[in-house]
Amino acid sequence: MDYEPATYWERLHEEPSLRGVGQSGLPEELNRWLYRIGRRNVLRFLERNDVLSPPPRLVYDVGAGTGYWSDLWYRLGATRVDGCDLIPKAVERLAARFPMSTFTVGDISLADVTRIGGSYDLVTVMNVLLHIVDDERFYRGARNAAAIVRPGGSLLLAEPVLTRRWHGPRFGREASSRPRTLEEYRRPFEDGGLELVAIGASTVVGANPIDIAGAARLRAAMGAWHVATRIAARGPRAANLVGRCLDAMDRPLMRTRLAPSGKLVLFRHPGSSRDPSGRERDDQRADVTRHESPATSSDAGRSGTSP
Repeated sequence: MDYEPATYWERLHEEPSLRGVGQSGLPEELNRWLYRIGRRNVLRFLERNDVLSPPPRLVYDVGAGTGYWSDLWYRLGATRVDGCDLIPKAVERLAARFPMSTFTVGDISLADVTRIGGSYDLVTVMNVLLHIVDDERFYRGARNAAAIVRPGGSLLLAEPVLTRRWHGPRFGREASSRPRTLEEYRRPFEDGGLELVAIGASTVVGANPIDIAGAARLRAAMGAWHVATRIAARGPRAANLVGRCLDAMDRPLMRTRLAPSGKLVLFRHPGSSRDPSGRERDDQRADVTRHESPATSSDAGRSGTSP
């Protein structure tokens, strides 16, 4: 069957857990570990790039899901976290959990579903755009997200961005996700007035590997991931054991700056903003962190595999 986003996500949201918004084929226990790994790496990435000093006050969470990331932004000191989600049931749960927030039902790839344009210190898009498989809708969704970043504000992506040539299988019409090249991600956000600041790993081993040089190495890495997930499927104890092992492995491997399983990409709206003392602060940056041997947009493939 062809992928139909509303039907697909409505079915997954019948289970109000991280499994419904994370990797649905994996046990809930393992999903919790994978989110824990991702959270640690996101915080370190934002700290390195001065996004949390001071913490953003107004945040918009695109595809807010269960509210996992919205809760984190509140814990870090945000005064309000708004957002949107495709599924009404998800928005109902979000509104009940965060009564101080405004969450909107809608598809950001079809229309601007935000309520307050151009006024957010931080906009987050956490593994959302990969599920927009149509190119025109992908571009529109990225532009809509870029449009609500205030001058001096930031936009954070967590996505399976390809920096090398893709050696995996091609997707059919039933595919519910699609990784894209860095250039394909970069274009709509820069057209929307943002500047690329930094790119780094969201995890090294905490997701399905997709961005590895060479077909043989990619197959080997995908095989190892398949073995790990098969073991985790044996039950909660096995899933927790696999999660602990992946967590322990990911910590030192993150120092290698390899990113075979996912990327964090930071954009910023050029301009000046005021710090808490009221002084103007220059937020323009040009120090883009580069991966080893990145592929050009013409070298990288246009299809991928679901993380």
